[in-house]
Amino acid sequence: MTNANVRCLLTGRVVRWITLTLVMITVSGPASASGAGEASTEPPATQEANHYVYNITDGMEGDLVQDPNSVFYGQRLVNGWKNSGLPWTYQVDPKRMVLPPMR
Repeated sequence: MTNANVRCLLTGRVVRWITLTLVMITVSGPASASGAGEASTEPPATQEANHYVYNITDGMEGDLVQDPNSVFYGQRLVNGWKNSGLPWTYQVDPKRMVLPPMR
């Protein structure tokens, strides 16, 4: 982040932020860990701004079953958000999204 203004992905409007929280998640985790590492080393855009970066370690779907004798071989059932019993859906409900107020 090199600018204190962030474009809202839903509305396209530019908003000023003071605190930015990023939650990084990918299918299995390594790419989001790399992105979170890069994002966390970037200094805040202004002295008043703060940013917090979190990585979902095992990703959304988790790792592949590696045992070739398993009927689940090659499926993403080892760990991850979905396999941990945490809530998830492929249907995004706009009413449940939390967006910063537009100024």
